[in-house]
Amino acid sequence: MKPSKIAKENIARLNRAITFIEGNLSEKLSLEIIAEKAHFSPFHFHRLFKIVVGETVHNFINRKRIEKAASYLLHQKEKNSTEIAEK
Repeated sequence: MKPSKIAKENIARLNRAITFIEGNLSEKLSLEIIAEKAHFSPFHFHRLFKIVVGETVHNFINRKRIEKAASYLLHQKEKNSTEIAEK
């Protein structure tokens, strides 16, 4: 299935899930919790997420956490890497 064939409602629900992920990067995020926020079954959510975003939910979360840590390292020089890792 191509992203262009995915219903707009599903895209909106995926966007809500992405917003939830980005707002909760310091929390424990599971596929089940995120899928529930988007009102999908975990299986269906994971399948659609991979099609639309181009990476798995787990990889997306890890990448976002690394990007957030890199941003902190660049902009908050007074904090050490241990303090940043705890965020």
